[in-house]
Amino acid sequence: MNQIELQSLLEKYLKGNCTPNEIVLLESWYLAKSKQDKLPIEEKELLLYKELIWQNIQPNIDVIEKPATNHYRFWIGISVAASITFALFIGGYYLIRYQSKERTSAQLKQDILPGTNKAILVLSNGKQISLASVQAGVIAQEGSITVKKQGTNILSYKQLSSGNIGKSLAYNTISTPNGGQWPVIELPDGTRAFLDAASSISFPVSFSKERKVAITGQVYFEVVHDSKKPFRVTVKGITIEDLGTSFNINAYDNESAIKTTLIEGSVSVAKRNQTLIIKPGEQALASAGNENILAKQVDVDEIIAWKNGLFQFNHTNIDVVMRQIARWYDVEIVYKEDVSDISFTGSLSRNLKLSKSLQILSITGLHFKIEGEKIIITA
Repeated sequence: MNQIELQSLLEKYLKGNCTPNEIVLLESWYLAKSKQDKLPIEEKELLLYKELIWQNIQPNIDVIEKPATNHYRFWIGISVAASITFALFIGGYYLIRYQSKERTSAQLKQDILPGTNKAILVLSNGKQISLASVQAGVIAQEGSITVKKQGTNILSYKQLSSGNIGKSLAYNTISTPNGGQWPVIELPDGTRAFLDAASSISFPVSFSKERKVAITGQVYFEVVHDSKKPFRVTVKGITIEDLGTSFNINAYDNESAIKTTLIEGSVSVAKRNQTLIIKPGEQALASAGNENILAKQVDVDEIIAWKNGLFQFNHTNIDVVMRQIARWYDVEIVYKEDVSDISFTGSLSRNLKLSKSLQILSITGLHFKIEGEKIIITA
């Protein structure tokens, strides 16, 4: 695949001659690029980015054969200049055998919208507040602490006086459902937390005694460092302590390990009698079946892609891919065959409808069918 062939693809798109998979290739990139740059999402705007596409996409084609079915799967691994963040699916788009347009339409005729910003705040008195439903402004008072919604997606805790909130420490919990996320929670010390789907954070509304929070699911932190009062996160018997940092924690129940990824600064990860300090770009893994905490180098952009509105994968097993899809679209995944040998490399915008995302994933050779709130997968 060379530059001329790529340009030919764009010309086909502009003339309306692209196949469905080729259309998804270009449109998915543009959707994410529009979100990033706050551009209008219109087909005509794609023309303005014609040169940008071809200047920054360098194709590299691999061909894989699956002997059992004699079925070949192609994909393009696309690299991008460091200055460009994009969500063009890298998983590829050329197949020896395409599903017919009619079959694809029939399989995906039902559709599901992507997740949105929604969460439930539970106050210390047990009162529940839907954050997506309330208007901007002060939404609760916890002693001398005010809970305020700013704009559409920032929740902040501010102490307005030197008073205290009483003898007993008040705790709040913020949780997101499947199909939801909450972009910004500004904790009492100014630390920011970002919640992915099916996640939660519990914390004292005043950090006068200690800065300690508990989480479930996946949460990204930007910590305000205080050497005299460390910021600690507890999850499933693991304690992550800030040494001045930004980090991501993935601790879903259906994942194999608790994964703490350091973006910048330094954190320590402790489990029972073991403590491990990791560096930026490293990930600490702590699993129930292993007493030791392991560390490895990872692609940070891939880890925090969810926070930036993307799914991003690099030779990721399809069941890991589909677990992320399931949480974001609030669906159940049903496998009709063993597909454990299939992986996917690429990026998808989290703004796509489910059918669009599945159409891109179908380049792996898998067939997807939406039935109500289930995705049926066959090889």
